[in-house]
Amino acid sequence: MTSLSSEQESRLKEFSKEPMIAVVATVGRRGMPQLTPNWYAYLDGRLVISTTKERIKYENLMRDDRLAV
Repeated sequence: MTSLSSEQESRLKEFSKEPMIAVVATVGRRGMPQLTPNWYAYLDGRLVISTTKERIKYENLMRDDRLAV
C-alpha cells in the first residue's frame, strides 16, 4: 500500500465525506476478476466496505485477499 502525502490525504477526506458506491474487484475461483458495486466510507485513514459471508466477494477474499477499488 502506498503512503499518501498530507495534501492527498486531505483531498481524499474531502472527496469521501459522504458514503458512495465504488466498484470492488476480487479474484474469482477461476482467476478472473469479479466486479461488484459496493458502498464504502473512508474512516480513520482506511477505505471501509461491507459484505456478508454469503457473498461471492467474501468467498473470494477468504481464498485470495487481493482487492482493487
